[in-house]
Amino acid sequence: MPEATLTKVHQGFTFLLDPTPVQRQLLSSHMGASRFCHNFLLGLIMENWKVNREKKEAGEVVTKENYLGTRQLDLQKLWYGRRAEAAPWFTENASSTYNFAQLHLAQACQLLCRARQGAHVQEQG
Repeated sequence: MPEATLTKVHQGFTFLLDPTPVQRQLLSSHMGASRFCHNFLLGLIMENWKVNREKKEAGEVVTKENYLGTRQLDLQKLWYGRRAEAAPWFTENASSTYNFAQLHLAQACQLLCRARQGAHVQEQG
């Protein structure tokens, strides 16, 4: 008996969004809040990297503990600790709004680290 083969089919659907004015405002609020969270956390990370780079250039010892964590849970803790001051309106949007921003920033940081490691390996090789 011949072996059966499985074929995976991906099918996409397109839906027309026609939000009411209130829904449009809510969508805009959620997207804006997500962008704000992403950019705010990215700014903190970049500032942290800049400070550590300056310390290294000055001859100071910089350890792994000097760097902010870039995993999603690290970013989530960082956001929870700073959100009231940075975004006092944060309660107007669902927590998933901010979680998605943290997840995507964590993925971007991971890709950056992998790319830098690949470039470093190529330089050594």
